[in-house]
Amino acid sequence: MARTRSADPPNGLAPLLRVRPELQDYCRFGGDWRAPHDAINAAQFHIVTRGQCVIERPGLGHIRLSKGDILLLPHGNAHIVRAAKADGQAPRPIMVDYSSAIRSKTTEGVEPETEIVCGVLRFESATENYFVSTLPNIVVLHSCEGPVVDRFRMIMLGIRGELDGSRPGGIVIATDSACALFVMMLREYLEEPSVRKPAEQPTFASLAAAAATSRTTIIHCLRRIAGVATSDREVVEKTFRHSVLGGPPVTHSNGAFTRR
Repeated sequence: MARTRSADPPNGLAPLLRVRPELQDYCRFGGDWRAPHDAINAAQFHIVTRGQCVIERPGLGHIRLSKGDILLLPHGNAHIVRAAKADGQAPRPIMVDYSSAIRSKTTEGVEPETEIVCGVLRFESATENYFVSTLPNIVVLHSCEGPVVDRFRMIMLGIRGELDGSRPGGIVIATDSACALFVMMLREYLEEPSVRKPAEQPTFASLAAAAATSRTTIIHCLRRIAGVATSDREVVEKTFRHSVLGGPPVTHSNGAFTRR
């Protein structure tokens, strides 16, 4: 039996995927180069819009990225982004231009071969601790994988076009496009069969423990997500289980919630 959209967990979890990307660097690198990134208390990302690069993580090996690939470090771990091929010389100096809303980084004295959009991804504060705690240290989407490759590619081309141009509002459009890109990426990740395995239904207590916060805070958050005005815990739980876990629908009638 086919499930309805409301009974589909990723669809119910959509409110928890609200993200706000901050585009910080537009990198155009050539030759041999290295760009270290310190650990921070936020998710870091890299979107490769041209060429190739390698991500090195201390003690964890490296990952090669190509045009169209997206890498997300949900826990902000330290890493190094470097050229895919070394030319046997010392890494070239990286020049930084602060004249626009997003930093422009280039390698001196060489034509760019690789272009990367780098930044920070922030989750809605009320759900950040809980959702991020469920993600691995690294999430990678390769451009050659999945049935939605063309959609990702079009969005990335749009981001690159806005950043390359100088039209008013370009950064705003690129940021909004990146927001859609990451929601789609996280949705693809959550829909992976290896990720969507049976698990116990979460409770207010387990959510609070995972988020390192109180049950009252969790209930307040879920009230806002579900649009429920009441403070009755049973009503909030019923609404949560329907919208997120796919339980029977809950409707409001004459001041009380009833199932149908």
